[in-house]
Amino acid sequence: MGAGKPDGVPSVTRPGDRLLITGSQGSGKSRAAAEDIAAIRVPMTVWWTVPTLDKAAEQAAEYNRLRQPDSMPAIVVRGRGADDPDNPGKRMCPRYKAAERAAKAKVNVRKDICGSCPFRVGCSYLKQEENIAGMNGSGLFVMAREYLFTPCPAPSPDVFIGDESVIPTQF
Repeated sequence: MGAGKPDGVPSVTRPGDRLLITGSQGSGKSRAAAEDIAAIRVPMTVWWTVPTLDKAAEQAAEYNRLRQPDSMPAIVVRGRGADDPDNPGKRMCPRYKAAERAAKAKVNVRKDICGSCPFRVGCSYLKQEENIAGMNGSGLFVMAREYLFTPCPAPSPDVFIGDESVIPTQF
């Protein structure tokens, strides 16, 4: 990681416990984590990273099966270029390629592009941001591990779970 931390990576310099749990595949680590998160009754932000968005959707569904009415809500956080689950064949952002190029050039996409975008009214990425804002900083945010290395629309985590691996596959 060099001299500094990559954009989007939350600071881990705050005091707090760190816990590493290892075990063989299929031993129930993810289910146990979902059960423990479902038991949380205080407002907090939990990030759960997994290798893929398909795995994120699977993990969020498992959590939602386990949660109680007073458990935290969960959302799968998708990037601009991700497939839109509500609109098959479309992406979360209709202009995701332009947004990705701008982000690589260090442009604040949300501030400098989204506000004047002709597709902003039907943009699923902006709708996701509204849904996240409506969670008032509390909930389970399940996402692909790449969000550790790029700006994320979810609030900074109080608890972080890195499931399977936190090593990025590409940049």
